Amino acid sequence: MPAVVKEDTPYEETYQLVLQAIRKLSKKAEEEGVYLCIENVENNFLLSPLEMRRFVDEVGSEMVGVHLDIGNILARYQSYPQHWIRILDRRIKKVHLKDYCDRTKSITYILQGDVNWPEVIRSLKNIGYRDYLTAELQPYKLFPEKFFKNLAEIIRELIAL
Repeated sequence: MPAVVKEDTPYEETYQLVLQAIRKLSKKAEEEGVYLCIENVENNFLLSPLEMRRFVDEVGSEMVGVHLDIGNILARYQSYPQHWIRILDRRIKKVHLKDYCDRTKSITYILQGDVNWPEVIRSLKNIGYRDYLTAELQPYKLFPEKFFKNLAEIIRELIAL
């Protein structure tokens, strides 16, 4: 993400500076035929799906979109992933998979937290998302090969929903 909002940085000023920078960078993305994606991360910027949608639309380039991090939405108490998916719609170009457990207040492995995965997958399918689902998780400390087998099986089951 290209911005961090801090106490001494006015939000509106940050918004305008980042908007100008992304508009400039979007020209290069268009020339190269690559997406420039904005991810929802812990930076106090673009805090809702409505704001993220507005920002992407204001950039005004089909090559600028969203890299949606499913777990970060719950971790940052910003509503629910399926709401973001429905609002951002075609603007979503890539998706990070991870879960969040409110009880432990921590990011966790897929299916071990509070993400409503059937609803998330249904929402992605409803907007026509057909690209990669990338897990953003640390392998197990012991037997990392088991992690990758388990993860692949879980993602296959999710896709099959």
